[in-house]
Amino acid sequence: MRDLIRRRRAPAAVTQKLDADDLVIAHAETSDGRILSASRRGLWLSNDQDACLVRWEDIVTAVWAEGVLTVTEGLVVAERDGYVVVERRPPWRVTVTGSKRLPPAVRDRVVRSVAVTERHDVQGRGVLIVGRRVGGDADVRWCVVFDEPGDYRRDDLMAGVEMLLERAKARRIA
Repeated sequence: MRDLIRRRRAPAAVTQKLDADDLVIAHAETSDGRILSASRRGLWLSNDQDACLVRWEDIVTAVWAEGVLTVTEGLVVAERDGYVVVERRPPWRVTVTGSKRLPPAVRDRVVRSVAVTERHDVQGRGVLIVGRRVGGDADVRWCVVFDEPGDYRRDDLMAGVEMLLERAKARRIA
């Protein structure tokens, strides 16, 4: 009975690090004994001693398949006027056991963090323009994610991307 009660509570390693206005929505044990938790601010992976947070706005993709969550985080590689350029980091995977609430909670939070997402082809190169809500704020952080790392260094591509980004911003305001 004690294990049943303990499993319903969010891990102490996570709750100790939560902001005052944050709350764990769902959590589940992983196949390697860690705990994966979804909070208002992001996705937490914890063990008995520590927890690390990946904020929802820093997740490029999160995909569930047969009990495995695959997360691709974004790494800011350049800051420009009014937006950041993000490259995909290598994905990490975790197998989750016994939770029906965690997958929909993760999906809901990732989707809610996206205000705008547009896929474009610029001179034969794939680019994603994303407006992300940061920490539940109404403000939007604009990101550009190229399919190929390093494409942001090409001035000829950036001119086209910046035009598309300005159009996306204008549609968001209208």
